[in-house]
Amino acid sequence: MILLYIKLTRKISFFVISISFTMLISSLAGQEVKTNQDSLQQRLGLKQPASTLLSDSLQAADDSLSHGLIKTGDSGFDTTLFYEAHIIDSDIDSNRFYLIGDAVVKYRNITLKAAKITVDQDLEILIAEGIPDTTFIFNEDSTAKEMKVSQKGIPEFKEGGEMLNGFQMIYNYRTRKGRVIRGRTDYESGKYFGEHIKKVGDKILYVTNGRFTTCDLEEEPHFYFRSRRMKIIPKEEIIAKPIVMYLSGIPVAYIPFMFYPNKGGRHSGLLIPRYGESASEGRYFQGLGYYWAPSDYFDAALKGNYYDRAGWMADGRLRYSKKYELDGNIAGSITKKEPVGGGKQNRWDLRISHNQKINETTKLIMFGNFVSDAGYYRSFSSNIDQRLNRQLNSSAKLDKLWPDSKNSLSISFSHSKSLDNNTEMLSFPDISFFHNTRPLFSRPERTNRTIRRRDTIEESHDRWYHSITYSFRSNLKNQTKKGQREPQQRYINNSASLNMSGPQKLFGIIGWNQGVSYNDYMFDRSYRYYYDAERDSTDQDSIKRVVEKGFSSVRSFSYSASANTKLYGMFAPGLGNITAIRHVVTPSISYSYSPDFTTATWGYFQEVRDTLGKVIAEKFKFPGGFASTGQNSVGFGVQNLFQMKTATTVDGEEKENKYDLFYLNFNSSYNFKADSLRMSPLYSSLSANPAQNISVNMNAQHDFYDYQINKDRVFRINKFLPFEKKWPRLSNFSFSISLRLQGKEKKKGTPKSGEKAASENDQLSPLGASAVPGVFGDEFYEETDRFEAQSDFNELNIPWSASLFLDYSLDRYNPMKPTERFYIKLSNMQVKLTKNWSFRYQAHYDLQKKQLVNQSFNFARDLHCWEMNFYWVPSGPYREYYLKINVKATQLQDIKFERRGGRLSHRGYYY
Repeated sequence: MILLYIKLTRKISFFVISISFTMLISSLAGQEVKTNQDSLQQRLGLKQPASTLLSDSLQAADDSLSHGLIKTGDSGFDTTLFYEAHIIDSDIDSNRFYLIGDAVVKYRNITLKAAKITVDQDLEILIAEGIPDTTFIFNEDSTAKEMKVSQKGIPEFKEGGEMLNGFQMIYNYRTRKGRVIRGRTDYESGKYFGEHIKKVGDKILYVTNGRFTTCDLEEEPHFYFRSRRMKIIPKEEIIAKPIVMYLSGIPVAYIPFMFYPNKGGRHSGLLIPRYGESASEGRYFQGLGYYWAPSDYFDAALKGNYYDRAGWMADGRLRYSKKYELDGNIAGSITKKEPVGGGKQNRWDLRISHNQKINETTKLIMFGNFVSDAGYYRSFSSNIDQRLNRQLNSSAKLDKLWPDSKNSLSISFSHSKSLDNNTEMLSFPDISFFHNTRPLFSRPERTNRTIRRRDTIEESHDRWYHSITYSFRSNLKNQTKKGQREPQQRYINNSASLNMSGPQKLFGIIGWNQGVSYNDYMFDRSYRYYYDAERDSTDQDSIKRVVEKGFSSVRSFSYSASANTKLYGMFAPGLGNITAIRHVVTPSISYSYSPDFTTATWGYFQEVRDTLGKVIAEKFKFPGGFASTGQNSVGFGVQNLFQMKTATTVDGEEKENKYDLFYLNFNSSYNFKADSLRMSPLYSSLSANPAQNISVNMNAQHDFYDYQINKDRVFRINKFLPFEKKWPRLSNFSFSISLRLQGKEKKKGTPKSGEKAASENDQLSPLGASAVPGVFGDEFYEETDRFEAQSDFNELNIPWSASLFLDYSLDRYNPMKPTERFYIKLSNMQVKLTKNWSFRYQAHYDLQKKQLVNQSFNFARDLHCWEMNFYWVPSGPYREYYLKINVKATQLQDIKFERRGGRLSHRGYYY
């Protein structure tokens, strides 16, 4: 409610201060007197401007428009003054003159209009007012039944795009004091009214019986706020008493006294809490606090929540930002709430982030996340993603770039902790050096060769080896790992990799590329494994290891090559306006090779044997993992794109349109190093968009080898099905289709384009309209959903929209026990039921189990200047409901009634 009245007082302040007509009135008086009475002009000491445009004939005619003009320098004005009226008259005895009938005075961007404007030279005041307008209501026999008197041409003051109306406006142009009687204006979807507005000096305003509402019913608004007395110091503070909220003319809320800073834009102040009640926590208020904005570069907020059955919680945030240099925030919370089944205890969380651009080539990024215990977010957070995240990560990184040499360096620190088993991993320092891709051989400069005397051409002396590029990367990492059941482990390793590639174009049609990769890993220790004879088991627990200190290294390398081209085919089907169908085929083949580093030749792995000499395991002798099995394989694939071209005639001109019909792709590979099952499955996919609102995807996997089943387990056997004159067997298949539907409302006789469904509105930021955009990305207030009224209900032609997803998958890896998944999902279905009612529905239905997995309903009702929303999940583990009735205007978002139930009835997800 406090925020509501700030809007009223700011608006009244704005318009009253703008009525600064001291210079304007003096010039107006001088111009008018010269035209009508020389004696009055001499008394005022004014000179007749040389460019005055006023004639006796214009003054004499009541239905004509008299006007005057004063240019720069005539009376101290720095710009032109213009005025006009049907009648311009003066009274020498009372020392007054009058503008009567559509009187208008303009100065700069200020315009004053009224039926009558009076200037009293003795009292030095300006009076703008309407004139009585009499209307008679007659009986059937033409006799007068009733006389009705109303005001015509009430004063209207306009500055820029803002307007203020009032029954009467009075202004003393010497003392600069003024008064507006029954002032009224519209501002930011709100309507403001004050019976008396008095200006005392340059900075103080007094308002009597002020009123504010966002309802557009002027005579009987559905709600409004009223205060008997207010004192306003513009851009400083507001003092009011009392403030009463009315609903349909009935007072429902009362504040005896209010003091509020009125500095405008982003400024410090109280945060209004939200009140409610839940079954588990009782009555509560949330969000009571203070917002502090001492400068344009940082701000802070501290909020508190209280629950009469559970305890309290406080959370705060500090944010800072300097454009193009740094930004960050510190957020944390502490609570002594009592979850169900446990006692009260101090629990907390802390999150820190910082980004800083040290210079054009150096940047620092830091992030930290800490909690008091593993169950903190599960107890108090309503955010599903936060509750499911069971890993805490903290990191800091310093990046340095050398653009000319294409080198970069990164030094980082990282820490991760599992909230489930308390396993921690610390890495510091972690140093990475990059030498980005660049040519191995520098290209020669291009030269110009003259031909045919005057013509020149640019020649290039590029050779095939000029396309060879290389890149280098090195990483030094010091890691420490510890867990509940494992001893602390610490090790240092360094990895370096060199990559080279050389793309070429063969015969002008074949894309050819080769690449070589070399990797070197260095460790500060190695492991020696042995079999524990006392356990006498093939279990992994019977294998022990001994750490041997000393640096050692592991090296690996690989080679790859690929080639592809494009083939085109086209034909004209002769159907309708289809002029051509084009088929683009992109065949590709690739080869990759790397040795098998698990063999004894390389010495990177150790065989562990039992007491009988049987090999029971092969262990990598160094910390970490290693891709080592080797590869010697060929991959091949075919991509097919089908396109269509149509021709249409528009205004006598032929226009061509091109469409991608669908993609159909196949790929597989053959591994020469494998002792069996060398051919990988054939993977195929199809994707199409037959219409703008329809998307279709299909994927299939066919196995070239037969299978056998042993004890309910499936084994692929080295039996190549094409040799047995059999088709490859289908092992996996999936199909999905998405359909976006939208209905349009049609009124009688005239088709109408579909209107947009109600959309989410931007949240109201506490930074205010003057906040620097993009400085702070997240705000202290919650985002609210709103539904706007659309068109009238017209039989069954009502606007609606929906997204429909159909998904089917079949897993036949075990042909004896295939598994299917088949479901349909209706997402974001919205229906405009009537002019004021709208409905949204979402559902997930399992067609295989024939059961509804989850569903949710959302009803919205337009209540003129209010709105109602009801959200309901009727069943399932996340069943809940939420009812909210609130004022539509965003500046009044805290005026609302809420009722929650289920999982939404409290902050956390416990019961």
